[in-house]
Amino acid sequence: MKKLLFLFLSFLFLILAIKLFILDAYYVASESMRLTLLAGDFVIGNKIAYKLKTPDFVPFSQIRIPSYTIFELSKPKRNDIVVFRLNSFLIDEKYSEKDLIKRIVGLPGETIQISNNKIKINNQEIDNFITEDKTSIISDKPKILNYSDKNFSYMNYGPLKIPAKGDTIEVNPKNIKFWQPIINYENKGKFISVEGSVITFKGEPINKYALKENYYFVFGDNIKQSVDSRVLGFIPESAIESKVMFVYLSIEPKLEKSNLSFIERVRFNRIFKTF
Repeated sequence: MKKLLFLFLSFLFLILAIKLFILDAYYVASESMRLTLLAGDFVIGNKIAYKLKTPDFVPFSQIRIPSYTIFELSKPKRNDIVVFRLNSFLIDEKYSEKDLIKRIVGLPGETIQISNNKIKINNQEIDNFITEDKTSIISDKPKILNYSDKNFSYMNYGPLKIPAKGDTIEVNPKNIKFWQPIINYENKGKFISVEGSVITFKGEPINKYALKENYYFVFGDNIKQSVDSRVLGFIPESAIESKVMFVYLSIEPKLEKSNLSFIERVRFNRIFKTF
């Protein structure tokens, strides 16, 4: 009996260790990554694709704890499909503390732009996933990220430079609303204060700030219907949780008037689809 209990506890410990450090499961709830990922897909993410780190949360809870990188293995690359989680320093509660899945398109230090239905990196068109479909642009008209004086729209966006670690940014009353969340995020506290034309950081006046992290620009493959970096902002490297590996189960969401059984809703052709 003791031996069976030991084996059972050892198995549970192994599963927990894998979930915390190596692999995790995620559910795709929206169509923002269609057709690569469909609503109803269950995917496995590789948590050590880029680095080995301690957990961000107490297991099986939403209690956030400090996380520390043990060592780095690689850097996120263009076209990687990643899971990331942003906190309330960066975005409002509508999107914070949720697992979001998007594709990395812009890398640190690059300049990104959408023009003439093409994505450009450093003013060069790249092979991309914008299709000539008739999908209408996202309907709820979210606020678009923009720290320049140019007018951006959802499909006429940029050019915008993606910050890289070590970049020194100038802060002023016109752009501080954009940079304030990033500075607060990097320092894990609300340390920026604005009084008229004076901007202070931890009580000291500043007009420049050196970034501590690399940042990435992500899109949803269903680009006209995706809430991505155009709304969420630049994605800090430390916010990236895992790289999506494959679909392990796919179930068509149940429609109100659908009479399909559970088995009939399983999309067997998507199981073990890799990325």
